Amino acid sequence: MNSTAKKYNDPPGLVSQVLTVSRIDHEYDQTYSYWLKPTDEVVFVAGQYFHLVAPEESISKATARHMSVASSPLDDELLFSMSVASQSQFKKRFSDVSVGDEVRIFHVDGEFTLDGIPEGAELVFVAGGIGITPFRALIRDIELRNLNYAWSLIHVARNFLYQDDFKQYSNSQLHIGRNDVPETIEAVVAEQPNAYYFVSGSERFIEGLADRIASHGIDRSRIRLENFNH
Repeated sequence: MNSTAKKYNDPPGLVSQVLTVSRIDHEYDQTYSYWLKPTDEVVFVAGQYFHLVAPEESISKATARHMSVASSPLDDELLFSMSVASQSQFKKRFSDVSVGDEVRIFHVDGEFTLDGIPEGAELVFVAGGIGITPFRALIRDIELRNLNYAWSLIHVARNFLYQDDFKQYSNSQLHIGRNDVPETIEAVVAEQPNAYYFVSGSERFIEGLADRIASHGIDRSRIRLENFNH
């Protein structure tokens, strides 16, 4: 058993990585961004998620959640953002966290990536609320690596995360309310029938949008979904 697992009494065979909270940003309401400094190299692909363990906790169903990384693999720190409004055990621990506290990650996973999409393709990113998180990672990775993708972003929300980050890019960004979704999506699909569509948000949000996009002749193989029901 490794020293970390022994310290936290983790399940046998589970290997986690330790990170230190270096910064906490209050975004709006009860939504916060957490910047985490790893002690060792963290390997992942933009758009993927880790299982994130609440500060100073052992691993259990109550203390770990799968959370999308909002930073690029090229960044020195990992960024996670979440609403702590539910005050579950996991969220309560994060609402009480301080700079310098220790958190852990384990088991990277997820197919909400650019894998298999040829450079030169058009990408349409559609986020519902906190579902914007993986798009920050994807967009930042595209820009840092100078990848040849024409991307546009549609964010459906009451409040909008990462605006200072997105302002530095010249690509199209559109903020809309839920009532404007049907008309907006129909216009975008009509203009970009050959694009790949990435949709992230609640289960109801992504399923409804996937059906609407597909109804306009977009093949399901060009629609990627990320469920943010956590």
